Amino acid sequence: FFYAVLGGMKGITYTQVAQYCVLIFAFMVPAVFLSIMWTDNPIPQLGLGSQLNDGSGLTVLQKLDQVPVDLGFHAYTGSIRSTLDTLMIIVTLMIGTAGLPHVIVRFFTVPKVSDARLSAGYALLFIAVIYTTIPAVAGFSRLNLTDSVNEVAYQDAPEWVGKWESTGLIAWQDKNEDGLINYSAGKPFEGSRPIFSNGFGSQGEREIKNTPISDNSNEVYIDRDIMVLANPEIARLPAWVMALVAAGGLAAALSTAAGLLLVISSSISHDLLK
Repeated sequence: FFYAVLGGMKGITYTQVAQYCVLIFAFMVPAVFLSIMWTDNPIPQLGLGSQLNDGSGLTVLQKLDQVPVDLGFHAYTGSIRSTLDTLMIIVTLMIGTAGLPHVIVRFFTVPKVSDARLSAGYALLFIAVIYTTIPAVAGFSRLNLTDSVNEVAYQDAPEWVGKWESTGLIAWQDKNEDGLINYSAGKPFEGSRPIFSNGFGSQGEREIKNTPISDNSNEVYIDRDIMVLANPEIARLPAWVMALVAAGGLAAALSTAAGLLLVISSSISHDLLK
């Protein structure tokens, strides 16, 4: 609010440029790291369809179809929706993106209509860079997750598991009491997420309240909202990449707040004050 008031429309425009640079860098650097780690291809969009560098001879998509099915999930490239449903989701995504405050505010800060068209076009182009990278990040995340936690003894689990457990966004319940983390399809707890009454102990001891165990074999609860934030740790990327992702998340929040603030102020000044 402070910099929006002092800087006005021009200030918001330039700060959003800076925020996008931070955001795109923060999002693309882990994606490039992940793509190189699995395929030696530095371009995530192409890496998703490239051959794995593990000597298996499989492509990333073939591996993604094989691993989830073995764990009881749907094939990664298989469709569980009708073609019409998928088409409507695509159309909704396109229209929703074009109506984002980040795009709409481009019309407020240019002197001519032609400049507004050009500015909105560039904005959508830069947004497309992120949108086309998301499927690759999702695919590599699934590979990383299953490769690092499934059938691994809890005491030998990667360090990031313990870190994210403390937030309540990852949880493990040893149903068969074998000490191994078994990750497969299905909910490990009834309801959307476990409720922890007293957090986690140093040895992973936990007490779960009001969350009965479901009867499937999955023992892992993972909140999908953390996957982008946890990716650098799951892939064992350098600490500066993790800091970069956090900075990108903050930049995205500030950029959204600035765009919404400008739209709100314009609506008030035009509809009420004028």
